[in-house]
Amino acid sequence: MAVAHLGQLKRLEIHAKAECSLENLSQLKHLEELQLHLPHIEASTLSKCCQSNSNLRVLYLQYNCVKRNLKQIVPHCKNLEVLTFGMAAEASDFKPLANLPKLKELTHSGIRKSGSFQPLLRALANKSQLERLVISGVSLNMQEAEEIVQIDSLVKLKCFCSSIQCVEMLAKVSKLEELCLWMSTSEDITHALLKIVINCTNLKLLFLAGGHVQRDFVGQVQKLKVGRMLKLQIPFVQQQLNEECTKVNKLNKWTEF
Repeated sequence: MAVAHLGQLKRLEIHAKAECSLENLSQLKHLEELQLHLPHIEASTLSKCCQSNSNLRVLYLQYNCVKRNLKQIVPHCKNLEVLTFGMAAEASDFKPLANLPKLKELTHSGIRKSGSFQPLLRALANKSQLERLVISGVSLNMQEAEEIVQIDSLVKLKCFCSSIQCVEMLAKVSKLEELCLWMSTSEDITHALLKIVINCTNLKLLFLAGGHVQRDFVGQVQKLKVGRMLKLQIPFVQQQLNEECTKVNKLNKWTEF
């Protein structure tokens, strides 16, 4: 209530270690960004807040602070472009989020049921508006990977993969510019990554956070002569690759994703 009268307040970030009353959030009217770092908020309370702040563009929700009923906010978030959340729910609880009409960036972090994103990803593919997708904590299965490659508007992807086949599938994301990848098994994914480099002609950044590649991977990328600036970041083998990276002018710059 202390900030309810601030008509120019557009960004609000709340941190709490224990549950607290948030009923007064609906008194705010001009929020464009809301971050809730707290253990719990009632879905109905969040829905009222979204309804009163029709210009909300960015919403961050701590993992599991809203349980299953996140779909209640969808009718009130017509301008939401960026959604970050996490929860262990059924596929039917995730799918309605595809109805957010302006959604461009979607991030889910933490535990979820394997395969639970398949209906959501299929629905997002039909709309062709999502540009950035982050799914961390649980590896994509093949069915989910097959849906992702149908999202032809996607330019940035961050995910875990469970098999070489999943990695190879990502080579079909033709407009991909940035890829951040974890591999949850010890399989050698060198050739799968090279396929991505060849087929994703807009790729500018490849971040391999976990996985196994051959020692001369950087050299193999260089031999492809892709004719573009391609930045690699491979922290777990960076020391091994330093010598090779210094020999490759176009591949020796590192960046964050």
